[in-house]
Amino acid sequence: MALEPYGFKRELSSVALPEEAATPRTEARLPRYFFDLHGGDELLIDHEGIVLPHSDAATSAALLQARDILAGDIRGGSLALNLWLAVRNEAGAIVHELSFQDAVEIRWPHEKTGVARLG
Repeated sequence: MALEPYGFKRELSSVALPEEAATPRTEARLPRYFFDLHGGDELLIDHEGIVLPHSDAATSAALLQARDILAGDIRGGSLALNLWLAVRNEAGAIVHELSFQDAVEIRWPHEKTGVARLG
């Protein structure tokens, strides 16, 4: 599977970030976070990153980015749940990992009645 078709890093600016993530901090320089896309033996490294106020905002941004990629997959007729994002800080330390399986809730039809069962 090639990661390039995923259009990863379609610019996180095109993804609506949580309101607190967009609120600038003025007392210090804001940190930059990098969102690396992993899939099987492949890795798409984010060399640009985005500036966010804190690691919680980076965690929220990772969830939104994963859901955006999944939505694009679905529009294309497939769904790749074997991908994950690793969020790195400027020092290169991984501050968060998100499996695409954990980015969405999957509801399966109930085997006997055909009625969807939640959770």
